[in-house]
Amino acid sequence: MLLLSLFSCTAEEQKISDGDRVSEYFSGLDNLSMTANVTAQFTEYSVDFALFASFSGAKGSVKVLEPAHIEGISVLSDEDGTEIEYDGAAFEVGELEQSGISPALVLPELLRLWRGGGVSESCREKLDGTECVVLSYVAGELFYRTWFHMEALEPLRAEIIYNGTRTMICAFSGFSAG
Repeated sequence: MLLLSLFSCTAEEQKISDGDRVSEYFSGLDNLSMTANVTAQFTEYSVDFALFASFSGAKGSVKVLEPAHIEGISVLSDEDGTEIEYDGAAFEVGELEQSGISPALVLPELLRLWRGGGVSESCREKLDGTECVVLSYVAGELFYRTWFHMEALEPLRAEIIYNGTRTMICAFSGFSAG
């Protein structure tokens, strides 16, 4: 019985420790950039996106690299909201009904969660042979799960679940922070 209590205490301390480490790390960054391959999964099909994201303080920019027919569209975000920019024109951004969040908005939302803490679950596991801290967050009807490199805390992968169904997968690369 005492052994079980020790394990549950350790798991709770681990959740707080790993969540705090990630929150402190991302809150302390003035600038960061990364590339993400995002797969948005719908009922009958999926769409793959390649996105380049850069953030400076509370301002962010996510540029579509692929698919080619929407290449060059940028999503700009700050405290005042989010808009789409293409060839000098700006448009408001909406949500996708089937996924709860647009692929264009998922990277700024993940960064907001990573900075804000509020971890609902935490564990450690390997992803493709790499030791990871895995943190989960709940925001409304969305459940976010992110795998971070154990030591460097770079994001490696994220999944977004809406109404019990995985609707988005993000694979990160080229992470740079300063």
